[in-house]
Amino acid sequence: HLYLEDFDFPVKYNVKGFKMTFSTGNNTEPVLISNNEKFTPMMTFKIKELQKGDKIYIDNIKVSGPDGEKDAANKSIIISIK
Repeated sequence: HLYLEDFDFPVKYNVKGFKMTFSTGNNTEPVLISNNEKFTPMMTFKIKELQKGDKIYIDNIKVSGPDGEKDAANKSIIISIK
């Protein structure tokens, strides 16, 4: 669940899905799709294989809340493996 900070009343958003891509060395892996807030088994498998310098791209994050389903305010997250 996502909550809005510094808001007058609690507003809860649920993640409805997202896409994940991996950049490993000079290769970009195929897009993996989750239809809920959890990593799929393939996503978890790929994450465990990552090495220093690889990147994870999470984008097209969809959420639902009191105002219906929509794109998340921050639709992209990039994680670099150190």
